Amino acid sequence: MNLSRISKRIGLGDTEEFYGQSSLESIIKSSLDTPVLFKALPSLHGTLDIWPSEKEFNLNQRIKRLVKRRTQSDAIDNRNLSDQEREIAQELNKEKFSVDKIDQYRFFHAGQYATNQIKLRLSYFWLNHFTVGEKDVTPQLISNYWETVMLNGIDGTFSDLLYNAITHPAMLTYLDNIYNIGPNSPEARKCKLEAGASSCVFGLNDNLGRELLELHTVSPAAGYSEKDITNCAKVLAGWGNIFDKNSWSSKPADFSRPWDNNHSEPGRKMVMGKEIPTGRKGLRVLTDFLASHHNTKRYISKKIITHFCGDGYAQGHFEELVDLWTKTNGDLKEIHSKVMEMSIISNEKIFLWPTTWCFQVARLTGANIASGFNEIGEDNMRSHIIDPSRIMFEMGHNFWAERQPNGFSDMKDDWISTEHIDRRIRYAGLLYDYGRPKKSTNNIIMQHIETPILKNKLLSITNERTRFIATLCSPEIMEV
Repeated sequence: MNLSRISKRIGLGDTEEFYGQSSLESIIKSSLDTPVLFKALPSLHGTLDIWPSEKEFNLNQRIKRLVKRRTQSDAIDNRNLSDQEREIAQELNKEKFSVDKIDQYRFFHAGQYATNQIKLRLSYFWLNHFTVGEKDVTPQLISNYWETVMLNGIDGTFSDLLYNAITHPAMLTYLDNIYNIGPNSPEARKCKLEAGASSCVFGLNDNLGRELLELHTVSPAAGYSEKDITNCAKVLAGWGNIFDKNSWSSKPADFSRPWDNNHSEPGRKMVMGKEIPTGRKGLRVLTDFLASHHNTKRYISKKIITHFCGDGYAQGHFEELVDLWTKTNGDLKEIHSKVMEMSIISNEKIFLWPTTWCFQVARLTGANIASGFNEIGEDNMRSHIIDPSRIMFEMGHNFWAERQPNGFSDMKDDWISTEHIDRRIRYAGLLYDYGRPKKSTNNIIMQHIETPILKNKLLSITNERTRFIATLCSPEIMEV
């Protein structure tokens, strides 16, 4: 087995993690059966350690922090302050209760050091498929969304993954379902009764309903109508109300299933010919229906094979995955195992996402320029202590950044502009200058460059720094 190629195709370039396995099947099975162990550096060039538990936050803790932040923000607005004083106070208040900076350190260090690189790679695909970017409070929730829904969901079925993604507060907030209130909901009827219809503003917000059909499941190829989208929004009305109950600021609620019956739209709904019952249970009926729909199987099968195997390979083989999906009722372990095997068989090149490339070159070289978990907030370019969030932002591939609901592109052409390539060159230069590589450039070339012509060209470069940068930014490292 060519462990170097396998690790770069379906993992994060760590060949050592695959040692001791007798076959490709055993490598994949071992990875899919094992949880991810989060590891990180305490400081820039410290010794690898387990991620500290005091820097982990569950969903209840995150929501309670957001409630406190909002309460303090209201108090600041009511104080007699100048515009500048108020702006400074609000920024300090936000920093006091925020955890997204810590989360981005955890995410970046996991990519470089955590175990189970195959599961991590799969989680990035699904985090992008069910995109949640920066919007209002979502940065506080993205890490929990990634770990509890994506990483945990890899072990289950697509039906479960879909339902858990759609009902997570990060998704409900990002696509504005918190503002999706049924026009005939108990809340709307009460308002009209007490204040009169002209004083009440209620209505459906179909953002999540639209993306549920277009991006998350069946795709436009299913031929759904605007009425189907509207009825999806009606099913989703009532989901996402995580802040408007005062008692929640002091008494933890089930934030993982934020349902408010007062905002829900009563009555049965029809979506693509499927009758959906009223109430909270209606959403699970809808997501199960969409998860098992033939168009969903085709759309996502082609998408995941394209990501790991290339577009050309996907065109000729995605029906194999559709058949497996039907046979296993959407068992993701079976689906992922098949995709990983296909990726190794495929000879088509895959251009790596920027952060995936960052993680791979860190593992290949043993170098690191990201500050450690004891240095959070100490970003200092002059001291070369670099905040991981800054690295991901500069690379143009930060899952905490604002972006469109269709996520990051899998198209090579979207990542090979002069600007994007220049960013990789500069990153490789910083790794060489300040990252303390543990492996020689020649060793990296001999182990990871297969084409003789390219290998000889790289080995012929006399300047060590230039050879290091040229190797990490060569076609066989950026495109595996």
